[in-house]
Amino acid sequence: HQFCGGESLGTQVKYPDLVIEQLGLQDCQDTIVGDALMRGISGGEKKRVTTGEMEFGIKYVTLMDEISTGLDSAATFDIIKTQRSVAKTFNKTVVIALLQPAPEVVALFDNILILNAGEVMYHGPIDDVVPYFAGLGFECPSGRDVADYLMDLGTKQQVQYQVELPGDQVHPREPSEFARVFQGSFSCQTILRQLDEPLQPTLEHVNQQMSSIPEYHQSFWQNTKTLLHRQMLITARNKPYIFGRGLMITVMGLLYATSFYQFDPTEIQVVIGIIFAASLFLSLGQASQLPTFIAARDIFYKQRGANFFRT
Repeated sequence: HQFCGGESLGTQVKYPDLVIEQLGLQDCQDTIVGDALMRGISGGEKKRVTTGEMEFGIKYVTLMDEISTGLDSAATFDIIKTQRSVAKTFNKTVVIALLQPAPEVVALFDNILILNAGEVMYHGPIDDVVPYFAGLGFECPSGRDVADYLMDLGTKQQVQYQVELPGDQVHPREPSEFARVFQGSFSCQTILRQLDEPLQPTLEHVNQQMSSIPEYHQSFWQNTKTLLHRQMLITARNKPYIFGRGLMITVMGLLYATSFYQFDPTEIQVVIGIIFAASLFLSLGQASQLPTFIAARDIFYKQRGANFFRT
């Protein structure tokens, strides 16, 4: 909640709990995420954890691309249902691109946007999409998956849904033809009228409010304090490293203490040897952390790109 700058303290304290509840992460709240060597949460839970991580900062628009890759239909349905709940609860706009979604997943969307070769074939309510294309001469057979039906319309498979049109009407074939028909449709005209409507009085000064939002929600010192606290927490959880490092420092400390016990400070070669040995130990001792830092680069790049902290 320390990244939710600009909000009241009560909202900051409650917001993480709301996100955890909306994403269904109560069971894995105190569980390590895990990796290839350490067992942690499941793949679906990892997706939701990443989503929850990006939800902080009171972002009103969420864009997600093919989040169903590598997940089964049950996990995909769970995530999309969660995003729908988050959108309704926090009054957000969620745009999700999916690859071959299941029918129950498609039914969760309020609106659907079909793009093909950069052309908009349809954009509007999900309940109107099948009747719209039926009016163009492409009927969806009974029992056919709506998502597969819509995807086939942009390919040569569209002929299997073709029915005769009255009069001299011609079926659209190419994406540009579908786009030209959509531009003259009632759905497109409704969207254009909504865009041309005057702004609500509450939105007239939105530019002044939006321009005042800082790039980072925390000051430099608050950011430093937060990152230090996080790194100390990560280090404290790595108990094998702490134990091994502590044992190594104890053994090497005793070795150095006995080797250079009561040495003559005036012997410059001995002093230089002690400094060299200590520096070599400190530098080589950090080499064991290089794989950890390399593995954490993806998380660092992701969080830096989202302006979580200064670099």
